[in-house]
Formats: sequence, C-alpha cells, structure tokens
Amino acid sequence: MKLCAVQMNIEWENKAANLAKCTAFAQKAASEGAKLIVFPELTLTGFSMNRDIAESMDGNTVRNLRVLSDKLGAAIGFGFACRTG
Repeated sequence: MKLCAVQMNIEWENKAANLAKCTAFAQKAASEGAKLIVFPELTLTGFSMNRDIAESMDGNTVRNLRVLSDKLGAAIGFGFACRTG
C-alpha cells in the first residue's frame, strides 16, 4: 500500500482555505497511487483554543473529507477540534 504523509502550512482558523489545500494535496497523492493520506493534527484550524470552531463528528469538516476520500478511493486521516457536548 502506498501512503502519503502531508506536512502543510495551516491558515489560522481558516477552514475553507485549509480544506482547499487538503483537497489539492489529496488529489495529487491519489493520482500517484496513495491509498492512505494522513494530514497533521488540527488540519483545518491550527492549534486554536477558540471553542467556536469545534465540530461534531458529523460536521462539515468530516463530511467534506469523507466525500473526498470516497471520490479518490483513498483513506484520509486528519485531526480536528471535536465538539463533544
């Protein structure tokens, strides 16, 4: 199995910009045969302590990366601020 570990400059608390970066990295990795693509912790927000950016497991971040994973036929691992109550 081919694996891709991504290191990227994260745009502070800018989920849309970071998701666009993740999409581009994942598309390139999958086009080169990667079946597992792993992004850094807190990929879409950076290490912010802003509780307003946390999401549930069925939030927009997980949903978007799940759709991308299905489209590319590759598993995607990433960290995000998870809201739990």
